[in-house]
Amino acid sequence: MLAAFCLAAALLVKQSALLYLAIPYLWAVVTGVGQRQRQQQLLAGTALALTLLLPWLHQNWITTIGGTYRAVVVSAANEGDPPVFSMASLLYYPRLWWQQLGILPWVGAVAGLMLTLWRNLLRRQPSRIALPEGWGWLLGCTISGWLLTTMSPNKDSRYIAPLLPLLILWLSLGWVVLISALQTRLGWWRAFPVLTVALALTTGHTTMGRMAAVHRAETEPPLISLVRFLRQRTANAPITLLIVPGSADLNDHTATTYGRMNQGQLLARSLRGPAHHHLILEQAEWVALATGDQGHHREQVRQLSHGIRKDGRFQRVRWWPWSQGRFVELWQRRPDATRGQPFARQFVVLAQGLAAGPQGLARFIEQIGPHHQLDGHFLYQQQVEAWARQRLSQAPRAPDALWSMAALTILRQDAGAADHWLAQLEVVLPDNPWPTTYRAAVLLMDWKPWAARRVAHAHPRAQDEPLLKAVGDLAAVMGGDLTRLPSLGAAWPRAVEQVQGNL
Repeated sequence: MLAAFCLAAALLVKQSALLYLAIPYLWAVVTGVGQRQRQQQLLAGTALALTLLLPWLHQNWITTIGGTYRAVVVSAANEGDPPVFSMASLLYYPRLWWQQLGILPWVGAVAGLMLTLWRNLLRRQPSRIALPEGWGWLLGCTISGWLLTTMSPNKDSRYIAPLLPLLILWLSLGWVVLISALQTRLGWWRAFPVLTVALALTTGHTTMGRMAAVHRAETEPPLISLVRFLRQRTANAPITLLIVPGSADLNDHTATTYGRMNQGQLLARSLRGPAHHHLILEQAEWVALATGDQGHHREQVRQLSHGIRKDGRFQRVRWWPWSQGRFVELWQRRPDATRGQPFARQFVVLAQGLAAGPQGLARFIEQIGPHHQLDGHFLYQQQVEAWARQRLSQAPRAPDALWSMAALTILRQDAGAADHWLAQLEVVLPDNPWPTTYRAAVLLMDWKPWAARRVAHAHPRAQDEPLLKAVGDLAAVMGGDLTRLPSLGAAWPRAVEQVQGNL
């Protein structure tokens, strides 16, 4: 039960823990399913883990899929990581272990391993070191953790950190074998001082290497100074800071951490793509720039930085020394500078566009992403909701307000509220199949396949609209009605064709 609780806790904290836990869990299932006591443990442990995981997964499974794709696939492509099935990928993490664990610990462990091989293979003498029970399990966990982490396209030294404790156990085993061999050859009274000196050198060398790797800045990092200055200047109001550079010590994640300390309301976001440069110039309020090398996306960052500096709507407020002769700069939109149309108004138009089906949905999603980066607090949503509720109080059947409320609740992942507003749109727009299609999809994503099936099949055009029919058949199959599999197989290609044609 403790193992099941820890498994669930690890996955709730960091979903990439699955790379280290999947194979050991399956191993435990395979080896324990034939034993009665283990069967009870597996069932109880799995039930506990699912009880803890399912509520979170129910709310966040779509976000997890999308976030994983961006963090793994897109980031790997942007950072130029080696292909998964390549020698550079297989050796990416092992080449880091010498630095992460120290050279001398490896030397001692490898020496112990070589002594064991020499004694067993050449002299054909059995080893006197009997492996305790569980080392096969440890070997499986080590290999599977390294292999699955290697198979992930995105590579970074921190991703292998959970494997280091297991490697330390194997290094310790190598040292145990070395100690045993030296005691056998030299005797205890000679081996003891040799090993003491070796361990002292190993500990000292590793400690000095780790201490040297810790960067100690002589002055306060510029990002902390920038965030403190901006919070004071804005009286700690909820603002979004656009971070253009992207380096280890200057990025939106670190800035957000500092900005939220002590009840702070400063959020930092990153938006560097060339397609969004015009939007940034039109809407951004606070921007952090830097001179010199600024990390990934160098050409995109250079173009955006140049555009902001030469745009008369922005002014440099302050700058701080960074490193290697570089500076971090804080830029603000001038009070008298013109801005584009407020996104709250654009949102109402985009929400109404959902009535057109996939084409409107694609346009909605395309615009929401960059605007959420520019407005990390989603302040526009409060404005849209206030406007929509006021309009509905005057005209309860107003489609623009109903679409706005439906879109807001979907973005907030409030499936119950989204179902309510989409149901009202079904009444107002009885001939439009898209409110029903969206409603069935929302119910299906909320793990309510029977309700989704009922909603989809109740629409008078359910058999004529390929996508609506496919969603209804999918809901039926997910609800356990496997007799609808042939119908789903026939409807799905037509639904895909309808979406592609609409786009």
